[in-house]
Amino acid sequence: MPKRILMPVIRSRSRILAALSCAVAIALWISHAGAASILPLRSEEATLLIGVDSARTSVVTMVAVPGESQPRPDRPLRRLIGTAVVLNPHRLLATASMAITGGSFSVLLGDGLKREARIRGVDRQSNVALFTVEGEPLQPLRQASPQSIAPGSWVAVISNVNITRPQITLGQVVGRGERVDFPYSGDIVEIEASAYPGASGGAVLNEAGEWVAIVVGRATKAPERAPSSPVAEPDEDRQKQTSDLLIALPIDQLQRIADDLEQYGSVRRAFLGI
Repeated sequence: MPKRILMPVIRSRSRILAALSCAVAIALWISHAGAASILPLRSEEATLLIGVDSARTSVVTMVAVPGESQPRPDRPLRRLIGTAVVLNPHRLLATASMAITGGSFSVLLGDGLKREARIRGVDRQSNVALFTVEGEPLQPLRQASPQSIAPGSWVAVISNVNITRPQITLGQVVGRGERVDFPYSGDIVEIEASAYPGASGGAVLNEAGEWVAIVVGRATKAPERAPSSPVAEPDEDRQKQTSDLLIALPIDQLQRIADDLEQYGSVRRAFLGI
């Protein structure tokens, strides 16, 4: 059976996304400010806001320092800062761009605590890395059924490169399947949403506030003069401009990848010889 090739579909929903993002920001501001009056919310909106708020402790900041970096008075220490998601009490998932060979790694939690982390395994093809964290157990995200995310679904994307102030944006799933321009050959999810710098590695929550995917890259529009399709790019250079299309791996794919990384340190894929 030939592969189903999924090409990105971009629709204009900027007004809807802006309105929903404002609603999330206002509701979260009210909850943290301790206001006396609470705006009425629909049940699905309230559920999503509760899920977003509870996910803050499970979406953490990952810091990687290259092994050859030495602090000097005239040159600041080089650091790579990204987002990681708690898979289980002692395991984190992040993008492979954070897995610097010979580097040192730490996790910064919202309560000001810092934990050392170690690479457990890396898969460059899917752009996923598994890290081990010792110490007190961390709070994993509540996982959803893989079937709960489909084209047309509204989602929230949470990233955390500011330690105490996670970035939250709302978006909509516009496609699911395989992409010919992304190295990973499995099932992926395309999300139309404005992306903050460092969005790769962020958690994707469904309308019930459950974890459904991780952002592993972003897609950019091809130049108008070029007839080729958009190309997905891993978020390695922390580009400052926003992107309208995020590439994410659903939770069932992530779990299989994490299991292989835990056992073998890499992902074992079938090879068809001749």
